[in-house]
Amino acid sequence: MIGGVQAHFWEHPCPKTADRDRRPPHPTRITRTGSQTCRNFSLKLESVWPLKVNNATSEQAVLHTGSPSSASAAAPIQWRVLRQGSYIWSPIMTKFFTVSSLACCLALSWSIGYAQTTTKTVKPYAYSMKVAVSLPKGSDAEASLKDKTKPSTTALTPCTDEWKRDVLSFQLTYDAGKRTINKKDGTETSTVTDVYFFFYNPQALGLKTTATPKTDPNDTSDTDADYPEMCEINATEYQACDPKIWVITRPAVGTAPLAMRPLAEPADIRFGDIDHIYLSKDENLGTGKISDSTLRSYMKFDDLTQGLWSLIGIVGPIIDLNVTTPPLALEFDDPTKWAAWDAVSFMLGSPWGNGKICQ
Repeated sequence: MIGGVQAHFWEHPCPKTADRDRRPPHPTRITRTGSQTCRNFSLKLESVWPLKVNNATSEQAVLHTGSPSSASAAAPIQWRVLRQGSYIWSPIMTKFFTVSSLACCLALSWSIGYAQTTTKTVKPYAYSMKVAVSLPKGSDAEASLKDKTKPSTTALTPCTDEWKRDVLSFQLTYDAGKRTINKKDGTETSTVTDVYFFFYNPQALGLKTTATPKTDPNDTSDTDADYPEMCEINATEYQACDPKIWVITRPAVGTAPLAMRPLAEPADIRFGDIDHIYLSKDENLGTGKISDSTLRSYMKFDDLTQGLWSLIGIVGPIIDLNVTTPPLALEFDDPTKWAAWDAVSFMLGSPWGNGKICQ
């Protein structure tokens, strides 16, 4: 390796006279030299010149050859090493020796003076996401599981209890990256990315199309029994709806409560918006795997639409340390772009709900 050019050798025909007469104008001495004895000749890498050859950058090396026992017999031989890995014999020589012997020795000489530099590829980070649902002790869901006539593979809370014990627990285990600090220079290396959690009810009605957008989320003048919430339609406006998406948010620090924000459609999720992120990359300590429980030990589903729901967890976007460009925005309609994700289903009351509310 000289000047960043990898040298490979094979036999090459002797160049024409015109090629032998070429000589670069301004030599630049390199910082290291290497030498080695090969048969009856010694080689010393002395200088390297950048050169344009057929519009391609190449480099030239001056070699001194001669018998170890007779310094007076030494004569300079100039080699031009092309970027493609070939070589050309070019100027003044008083001794003839075979190309194969010189090439062998030249490669060994260069290996003494230079260590080949390579860019190490960083292994992709192993992001992960796992969500699970459990039935709290004493809940209607636990009692339902004991009834062999009711679903056993999907968590069910029957929505028939006047004491409002329709509760479920959700366990979250995810790894959204790590953050390390170089102790020598203080530089930070981070694969930490954002974490999102959503409750999804595909049977919901979405926006009330006849409602008027509001800037006050507490203005419910257009809501009714079918459209009980004010959903975000952008960062500053709200509209009456039956939410299909409930964004789960939580503060990493402070005393603000965990919350769920209603959205009419999955398309309304805003990438990178702190109001739609469960745990942001800036709040994550970057220690790797985290275990958590959604909304503390369990949550109630009273007053929500019956039917088959899902809890969806997403980690993303992917942070690739092998590229210097920022990651692309997370596309919530394309799971192939997510770093990791998981989903679990549960049932409120009945499979399709028919617009009924879990009481």
